[in-house]
Amino acid sequence: MVSHIVGGAVGVITLVLCVVISAFNGKTVGVLCGAMFGLSMITLYTMSSIYHGLRPNTAKKVFQIMDHCSIYFLISGTYTPILVCSVAKDYPLAAWGTFALVWGTAILAMTLNAIDLKKYKSFSMICYIAMGWAVVFSIPQTYRSLGHKGFMLVLLGGLFYTFGVYFFSVKKRYFHSVFHIFTVIGSLCHSMAVIFYVM
Repeated sequence: MVSHIVGGAVGVITLVLCVVISAFNGKTVGVLCGAMFGLSMITLYTMSSIYHGLRPNTAKKVFQIMDHCSIYFLISGTYTPILVCSVAKDYPLAAWGTFALVWGTAILAMTLNAIDLKKYKSFSMICYIAMGWAVVFSIPQTYRSLGHKGFMLVLLGGLFYTFGVYFFSVKKRYFHSVFHIFTVIGSLCHSMAVIFYVM
């Protein structure tokens, strides 16, 4: 639960800073995209906290679905400010193409998870990884848009999320906690990238 509280706090701070910085600079699109990013992070850690805190019942099953769906929301929410506020300025085709791919996959995956979480478990895992690394379709453009430090933060965050999947999939004691720690670190890396190199 501590990791969820930390992650939620990172989400709140990210939302506030993104909105304030963008508003101060008169960037309406930045306000909207920053709010989307922060909200997606808050949603993820809130849904996960509720799900892990409930006893096995119908409500827990519902929040399990919402927990999984919020992962897609966070991935898409993370891409949004990077693509729309940064990459799209000089590389609109790469930015909007990746944007459509990520959000389209997210909507499909969330729909299938809502229909049958267990049946589409393997497909969901593939979608998590594929969406997270959709940046491969616009690596040069993203690198030039964010600069070396910004891009490395995005890459580092992606690596933490990806390696975290291993601890999630292996059912050993404490591994799930390690997975959550990796997730929080990944969120922090992406928050720093967006706050310092996008907004």
